[in-house]
Amino acid sequence: HFASGQANVEDRNNDFYTINEGLRFLRGRTIDSHDNIVWVSDLNYRVSLSNLEASRHAREYIHQGNIEALLHHDQLIREMNQGNVFPGYKEGLITFLPTYKYDVGTDIYDTSEKQRIPGWTDRILYKGGQLRQLQYSRAELYTSDHRPVFALFEADVITLDKEAKFKLQKEIYQSLSSIEVRQHPPELPKRKMTAPLPATKDPLVDVLIDISLDTPSQRLPPPSTDKRKWWEDGEGLPKADKTQVNTQNPFEEDLSNSHLTDGSLI
Repeated sequence: HFASGQANVEDRNNDFYTINEGLRFLRGRTIDSHDNIVWVSDLNYRVSLSNLEASRHAREYIHQGNIEALLHHDQLIREMNQGNVFPGYKEGLITFLPTYKYDVGTDIYDTSEKQRIPGWTDRILYKGGQLRQLQYSRAELYTSDHRPVFALFEADVITLDKEAKFKLQKEIYQSLSSIEVRQHPPELPKRKMTAPLPATKDPLVDVLIDISLDTPSQRLPPPSTDKRKWWEDGEGLPKADKTQVNTQNPFEEDLSNSHLTDGSLI
């Protein structure tokens, strides 16, 4: 609802810019961020005839059905043609009678002391390459001092092919995953390596250190040098007594004294 009053054209123009620039939607979008826009409002633009005699002439034009004579003085048409308001917007051809101001509940224009000049205060403007206006008219309702307007549009609508979108997303994901693997191959888990046993010519039993000696110094080999390393030849190690080493696998059962009875092992 823009500013009212016969002479307040500039205020109405300012109302448009205040709303158009000040209204914000999600993600900072404005009205002009949209592809197709429709304004349906009581814009309050009047017919620029100011005196009582002009009002009488206006009513005569209406009675004769000569609405073109009134539209020639329509403030909104004039301001849009001059580029002062609603830049880039269109309005369908007006073929209906002025929508304001009526005595409520009647088909009679204002009979009050003010004798307001009939005009098209209620308008529908649109902008967008996908919109085509098929109808523009007014509804004959009597509950207000206005007659409401309506319009019928045909619009092109872009729909989303969800199946094609999902397929494309999957292909892109697989392509990017393949590039990532080639550029940054995954690291295989590292196995902890243990030091090898001494590479000696003697059997393993021969190089067992006797830990039963009295002092730590007796259990340790002599220090290695640049020419000899004790772990390479095993010399100098205090050897365990092989005669006391049990070489039998502890997990193997001694079956020498076992007897079979009725097919059972005892």
